[in-house]
Amino acid sequence: MKLLFACFALSYFIPVSADTNLGTCSFPNKQSDMTIENCSSNEAITKSALRVIKFDQDGLAGGSITGKGCFWLHRSGRLKKTHCYDNGADYFKEGLVRYIDSTGKFGFMDKRLLVVIPPLYTFAYPFEAGHAKVCIGCQSKKTADGEHSSMEGGRWMILSRNGKIFKECMDGQDYQSCL
Repeated sequence: MKLLFACFALSYFIPVSADTNLGTCSFPNKQSDMTIENCSSNEAITKSALRVIKFDQDGLAGGSITGKGCFWLHRSGRLKKTHCYDNGADYFKEGLVRYIDSTGKFGFMDKRLLVVIPPLYTFAYPFEAGHAKVCIGCQSKKTADGEHSSMEGGRWMILSRNGKIFKECMDGQDYQSCL
């Protein structure tokens, strides 16, 4: 019975797929910061890739999966999607990082990659001085350079670290009105 539980726990924390259509990852690995071929399938990291990925002091590695976006990976195998920032996984700010669920909604997770603020928002900015600006119904608009975008419209709020609304802002205003 103990062996069965250990196998179940291992398969839960290290998702492995039998799919032969394996993707390419860009995670730091023990030899270099190069890509790792055949590392993922359906947003799950293979056991062989997990063995060569280099984790930081918190047991985390930030990277991307080709065609899927940016992710944080815990050494246990837990993999969570995050916002891509500066061509890589979003940075942790004040112990939290933006999390994106399967519907594209934003929330926040901690360094254990556990969701601590549910993904209810169309977009979220990182925490700064204990607060994060979030919106519901805002839309992305490309800037003149075509490389970046800004968020416009929608209902903006400021969240505290416990996920409670600290301040409501005016509808239709950009995040600057929510200071």
